[in-house]
Amino acid sequence: GSAVLSVAAKKVLVGNAGGTSYVTGQLVKSNEKQTVYLVSSDGRYVFPSEKEFYSWYDGFGSVDTVSTETIAALPLKGSVLYPSSTLLKTPSSPMVYMVADDGTLHWVSDSLVLKSLYGEDWKKSVRDIPAAFMASYRIGDYVADMMGYYSIALTR
Repeated sequence: GSAVLSVAAKKVLVGNAGGTSYVTGQLVKSNEKQTVYLVSSDGRYVFPSEKEFYSWYDGFGSVDTVSTETIAALPLKGSVLYPSSTLLKTPSSPMVYMVADDGTLHWVSDSLVLKSLYGEDWKKSVRDIPAAFMASYRIGDYVADMMGYYSIALTR
């Protein structure tokens, strides 16, 4: 049978090879696996890890459990991305990126910019993501100083 899914109002940043967008939808997981998906009108988006999930939601109370068949019938459209202003890096590189509102990653080449924006403990705010999930993001201009940050922030 098909499940009726209610739509949550929160707009979540998602991405795939075609680009990024904000979608609303219902949180679901199958009765056999713990993987959580955001189901929107065009298909489902996977949360790559609990870290992405908790960057958007406080807990799993709003996640509905549906059959594996229901999930399999929904086309996989991409991944849920981190919210804007999140700092990201891969374990294999020291480069720290900031997520822009449009899901573009901007390498912040000067740690003084990070200190100004995120405080002395900015390193504690950096999230490691697998290199494979970097493909869900587009890479934009790098940020070398506060002027570079503001030029990106003002184009939102």
